[in-house]
Amino acid sequence: MKKRILSIALVLCMLVSLVPAAALADGEALSGSCGKNLTWKLTDGTLTVSGTGEMTNYSSQFDTPWARNETITAIVVEDGVTSIGSNAFCSVYTAKSISIPEGITKIGNDAFSGCSGVKELVLPSTLTEIGEQAFYGCSGLESLTIPEKVKAIGSYAFSGCTKLKTVTVPESVTKLDAGAFYSCDALESAVLNCPVSSIEGSLFSWCRSLKSIVIPSTVKSIGWNAFEHCHSLKSVKIPVSVKSIGDMAFEYCYALTDIYYGGTEKQWNCIDLTSTTRETLHGKTFHYNCAYEDVRTFTITTAAGKPKLGWRAVDGADKYWIYRSTDGKNFKYYDSTTKTSYTNKATTIGTTYYYMVKAIDKDNNDKVLNTTAVKSIQCRPAAPGISIYRTNGKPQLKWEAVNGASKYWIYRSTDGESYNYYDSTTKLSYTNTGAENGTKYYYKVKAVAVVSGKNVASAYSNSKNLLTSLGAPYLNAWSQYGRIRLVWQGGGGDADKYWIYRSTDGKNFKYYNYSESDRYEDSGVRLGVTYYYKIKAICASNSNANSVFSKTVSVKVTPDLTDISVKLVNGKPHLSWKAPILAEKYWIYRSTDGKNFKYYDCTTKTSYTNKATTAGVTYYYKIKSVIYYERQNIASDFSNTVSIKSK
Repeated sequence: MKKRILSIALVLCMLVSLVPAAALADGEALSGSCGKNLTWKLTDGTLTVSGTGEMTNYSSQFDTPWARNETITAIVVEDGVTSIGSNAFCSVYTAKSISIPEGITKIGNDAFSGCSGVKELVLPSTLTEIGEQAFYGCSGLESLTIPEKVKAIGSYAFSGCTKLKTVTVPESVTKLDAGAFYSCDALESAVLNCPVSSIEGSLFSWCRSLKSIVIPSTVKSIGWNAFEHCHSLKSVKIPVSVKSIGDMAFEYCYALTDIYYGGTEKQWNCIDLTSTTRETLHGKTFHYNCAYEDVRTFTITTAAGKPKLGWRAVDGADKYWIYRSTDGKNFKYYDSTTKTSYTNKATTIGTTYYYMVKAIDKDNNDKVLNTTAVKSIQCRPAAPGISIYRTNGKPQLKWEAVNGASKYWIYRSTDGESYNYYDSTTKLSYTNTGAENGTKYYYKVKAVAVVSGKNVASAYSNSKNLLTSLGAPYLNAWSQYGRIRLVWQGGGGDADKYWIYRSTDGKNFKYYNYSESDRYEDSGVRLGVTYYYKIKAICASNSNANSVFSKTVSVKVTPDLTDISVKLVNGKPHLSWKAPILAEKYWIYRSTDGKNFKYYDCTTKTSYTNKATTAGVTYYYKIKSVIYYERQNIASDFSNTVSIKSK
């Protein structure tokens, strides 16, 4: 019988060990360390990483503290974190949103590999390195902007992002490893602004929707399988700098018809081609001596709401001429620069401007070496930068004024993905008073100018979020009848009760009692002792909605105050008052200027006549109620002040 019981117990232990950690911790917030100064917490499906510094690099997805947890729906990395470790969130396929803050400089190998539920991702402008397979298999990702400070993109970093349609690799990138965009099946446009020296192997292999590509003028070699199985690729532009093209680089590119080459036919024939590649390109239409304009490298973005032009440097160019138009047809010379970027500050909000840039060799009679394509942009207000605070438990947004904007549109979301227009304001702050307690809200703001009766809105601001709570109560307290009375306001009107905390040193507070109304009377006090109080508003249905502590108030238990009155009796000031509870005697204070009071006399009665006065002098009086308790006099605060002229 004993063996049978032990066998059953062993089976039960084995069954428990098979239950996922998430199930065992149902309803609880899991937490722990994920870096030297970083912690993580999983609450209601949101995995939050907070602290300062770098995350731990994990050797595999199974070594992370949250491995195999299928309850994660959102990943939030907070300000202060500087890197995301290798394998940190690998295969968290249940996540629908990822928030990466400014300040992150590195995303490690396989960091978000397999996060297939994420559709949109904003990478921080501070990012400089994207590791190998960092976003491998993020098959739900539809849009992506690679920040302009990124220097290195690891092998297969975005491989398998099958819904990604466009990508621009910025000029800052000097290392673009093999297979970085392998099998991005929906990718139609790839703009390479990066001055890399080689197109690595399988870089765009199996990108079956890619239609054309311009190889950067810095490239010297095109690697094996670089564009293999790009079934929709119709044309390729190859610079004269290319010296070799690897095996099967354009194999199975069924739609490829045109090769645009920057050099002569003789130079083309000097390129090192494998026999397979030479056979693949046989029969294509070659266009030699093509002006290599690098038209794809010409970009227009905005800087503080103004058009910012950017392009790659052209060999031999000393300067660049900017041409501008407002109709896209009639271009006029506008300005000149020796740099490879230009911000057009003299613009009008609401107007669409068209630009092209010419590269000029000033030592050769201002010969035009290169002309970009025409690109346009509508001038809009700059996007505001918002911050968020908690005001009475409700989200409050703040931002700086945007030049040209007359109002601001507020957008709100409860999942961090789907934002809806919520409200409008002409102020530089907005408090969402209608926010429900205990709910996490996400916000974005647009600056809006009104031009000819039409709204012209900026791009979205940065996103900020806040978990709402009950407002912190405003607490007041006083001593009365040997007890302490507490009264408060606030809590948002939705509090179910209030927790009261008490201390006798103002530092070490302990839970003391609770109240379901807006007041409390503490009878468990002693005369002469100072007590400190603070309270919390409590939501019984959601502890996340509990308020923060109120401000601390302190009260000393003393005899009650009393109001005094004065009149002349036989030309002398006569004070009188009602006896308060606990008072045994009264201290009289007198002044002749109403400011500098000094102790004058004492009485046990409830009246006092000041006989030693001078006719014509005005005297001021106030008193204190006093009790002798535990070998000390305990006095109340001063009473009201009264005055009278003696006769």
